[in-house]
Amino acid sequence: YSLDKAPEDITRELCGRIEKNYAEDILPKPGVRAWLSYLKEKGIPMCVATASSAALGKRALDRNGLLPYFDFMVDCGMVGVGKTSPAVYHLAAERLGGKAAECAVAEDAAFALKTAKEAGFFTIGVYESSEADQAGVRRYSDKYIRNFEELIHG
Repeated sequence: YSLDKAPEDITRELCGRIEKNYAEDILPKPGVRAWLSYLKEKGIPMCVATASSAALGKRALDRNGLLPYFDFMVDCGMVGVGKTSPAVYHLAAERLGGKAAECAVAEDAAFALKTAKEAGFFTIGVYESSEADQAGVRRYSDKYIRNFEELIHG
């Protein structure tokens, strides 16, 4: 292929777009604020395990007023592998003081749900229009939702 830009320039541009997306565009999933409030009221500890950097995740959560609900964030960079490995989920469970069987993982990507489910976590599949493998999301979900309020009201 003949590129009109150096690979490092392409990488820098792509990273800038991702940062802008996290800082300005990402919105909460439907019903997530009500669900997080419900869990917080029950005293249930929560964290975020992200494939992106924790810094980017924190920007999006803070901008949307969701950061205070979480005790901490972990990212795949902390364990050196992506979500095709359960390492980031195990790190999150360990820091929460629990085991896989005592923790729930909410994801919108089929491959991540598969990883968490096979590692023994309770999995909540969340509808995401951009996820092509909705059948996989359903297959690897112990509970499948379109709106987080479904977890409160059944």
